[in-house]
Amino acid sequence: MSVGRPRVAILCNPLSGRVSRDWASVRALRTAVGSAAYREASTPDEVGVALDELALGRGEALAVIGGDGTTQAVLTALHSTMPEARWPLLIPLSAGSTNMTALDLGAGGTLAATVAKLRRWRAGECAEGKRVQRPLLLVERPGHGPLCGMFFGTATVAEGVRFFRRRLRGRGVASEGTSSLAILRVLFSLARGGPANAGVDRLSCRVDDGEEFEQQAILGLVTTLHRLLLGMRPYWGCEDAPIHLTLVDRDAKALWRSLWRLGLGRPGRRLTPERGYISRNIHRLEVQFDGPFVVDGELFEARSAG
Repeated sequence: MSVGRPRVAILCNPLSGRVSRDWASVRALRTAVGSAAYREASTPDEVGVALDELALGRGEALAVIGGDGTTQAVLTALHSTMPEARWPLLIPLSAGSTNMTALDLGAGGTLAATVAKLRRWRAGECAEGKRVQRPLLLVERPGHGPLCGMFFGTATVAEGVRFFRRRLRGRGVASEGTSSLAILRVLFSLARGGPANAGVDRLSCRVDDGEEFEQQAILGLVTTLHRLLLGMRPYWGCEDAPIHLTLVDRDAKALWRSLWRLGLGRPGRRLTPERGYISRNIHRLEVQFDGPFVVDGELFEARSAG
């Protein structure tokens, strides 16, 4: 390891969608860093234990071999144990069923190619990659510990994740395209007059400037990522704030014909609040609803009564 390179540790989720197909790359990276700097973890509790054992700090690096859910578990564990100023540099590798965080931060490509580049960088054989910063979302619920991540979704997003888990997971097809198919399948169904119980109960929002929204939302998302699955950017707020908020009402006008505008964040004259489409850039959001929600690909449940 060349002088000036930080200490690198590895946290691998062996149950992530792509890991089982490329154990050779994982083993090669494990050999490179040594067993003392390698841990495996699949649940949030296991992630917390692994981070305690690795004992990383500022100026060191943690490569996360997993998907969005694994990265979310790492961020949540770090938030609960140390100030953000002391966090190690995080290197998420695209090894899960969804990898929006890794792709948005520039860590795309196959697991084998990314691992090979990481090994060369650690050995001083290539220049340091570009460091990218993104604000984090902190999701707080009464009676539960906080969740830390990059993406929050309700309604169609949660239904898409459920569909993926029931119908697609475990079939050897884990990819960004497969995950996108799950979301699009549900959205197309809703746009064509899908089931009446789809979406969430009445959703009430209050953003940082006091503005309030209330919808029977079929789509609700909050994110600090610049791009989502398949490069989609379904937000078009003009405010100077780091968090993107987009809501689509169940009775939104011309949803079927406006899907492409929604996915690309091009509102034109169709995607307006009067027609059931809201998008803002915000600093803080208070939201009440009953139903499932997603943080970085993992499902949770909300109850407005607390």
